[in-house]
Amino acid sequence: AISSAARFSALERTWVNWPMEEIGEDLRRNVAEAVGAALARMDVVTREELDAHLETLADTQARMEALQERIEAIEAGSSGRNADTDP
Repeated sequence: AISSAARFSALERTWVNWPMEEIGEDLRRNVAEAVGAALARMDVVTREELDAHLETLADTQARMEALQERIEAIEAGSSGRNADTDP
């Protein structure tokens, strides 16, 4: 059986001889994959998607306010005419 010290020594030799750039790239890739997987499990959207939804919401709100003003104008005109025709 190989002792823990022997396994650690073999692992240490492997890491010591491994180029630092490659370790850094592997670490960056692993972290990016882990973060990507975590975000995929969450209910999140990109900034572009959020901006598009906010723009649609603002447009819809402006249209709704314009329609509300038209309704109020129609109702004001309608109630003014009814007052003239009532006995």
